[in-house]
Amino acid sequence: MARWLKLATLLVALGLLVLAYVLPWFHGASHGDTLRVFLNPFALRGESGLVAEMCGGVCIEFPTGRLPGGLAWLDGFGVLGSIAMLAISAYLVVRDRPIAQLGLWSVITAIGVLVLSALVALLFEGPEGWDTGISLGLPAVLLGSILTIVGQSSVFELLEPGYVEPERPHAASHPVAATASPAPARREVVLAGEFAFAGLRLTLDSGPIRVGWEELVVATLPSYPELALELTTRDGHVLRITTASRIDYRFLPEGPGATDADNLRRLHAFARERNRSL
Repeated sequence: MARWLKLATLLVALGLLVLAYVLPWFHGASHGDTLRVFLNPFALRGESGLVAEMCGGVCIEFPTGRLPGGLAWLDGFGVLGSIAMLAISAYLVVRDRPIAQLGLWSVITAIGVLVLSALVALLFEGPEGWDTGISLGLPAVLLGSILTIVGQSSVFELLEPGYVEPERPHAASHPVAATASPAPARREVVLAGEFAFAGLRLTLDSGPIRVGWEELVVATLPSYPELALELTTRDGHVLRITTASRIDYRFLPEGPGATDADNLRRLHAFARERNRSL
């Protein structure tokens, strides 16, 4: 469900940013003549990112002021970049192969578009004597950028399978003796499982468990007697994923590897990406 909510958010943001190129950003009227201002960094030999269309008996096009026009020129290419990254991100969500770096650059671009669009709205001035105001194109780009940030953020991780609410440390009710020995580690082989942004859902001999990435303290790749991925939790529970474990690797950012060993190495890298302390 979370994946499809993320996809819907990205597609709505994509549609709004496309409308930013279709709908006027500003409109005005004076003595029966109409004025509409569109985002178009390619028109008028790139003299301005805002192109004004004035229609009376005849329609003519002309560039706007240098400062808002120049900012809009940059903004126009930022909107195009956001559209491209949203389209790719939506495709990867459908394939269940998200790329974290793409989401990060998409958020950075959306923030830039938000700032530039706000500056254009503040600096734009219509022709003297004209009653001008903001039209639908400008709210579309602002809302589309906000939805881009939401869609590319980790807010949907809370709905992913395997999410576990992080545990909060509690003060010990009794002091621990200095000579107390640590509890022996529990080591279990993982039979099957799956993982997502928030954590893992695994099947062990003792039954199914859920583990959040933030609960892990160690992630190693021992090669003897066979290559395996060992994940150690805060309570000393060692989860051993081997090449024989039936793991769904489709959620890896680069997709499943060519071999089982590749999958274990990629899952190890993914775990370290989700928990930087590993």
